[in-house]
Amino acid sequence: VYWFCNNLIKELLKETRKEHTLRAVELLYSIFCLDMQQVTLVLLGHILPGLLTDSSKWHSLMDPPGTALAKLAVWCALSSYSSHKGQASTRQKKRHL
Repeated sequence: VYWFCNNLIKELLKETRKEHTLRAVELLYSIFCLDMQQVTLVLLGHILPGLLTDSSKWHSLMDPPGTALAKLAVWCALSSYSSHKGQASTRQKKRHL
């Protein structure tokens, strides 16, 4: 999952036009939906910290790709949270039946 996610994020960060980054975010989000929770863990736990703590990579986080990456990270986090919350709710309902 790390290799896959990391390479897709690298491609996103190469984009220089706002329209292309927005389209790439939508495409990546659609792909990431295949295994959203694992991708989100890799994205938030490994890829983003690596980009944020390495000053040689900060230039790649400038607008527009940096904004697009932030949007993608938030979408993934919200989807994972909603999915996890929904699964927990279903488990609680089963216990009470």
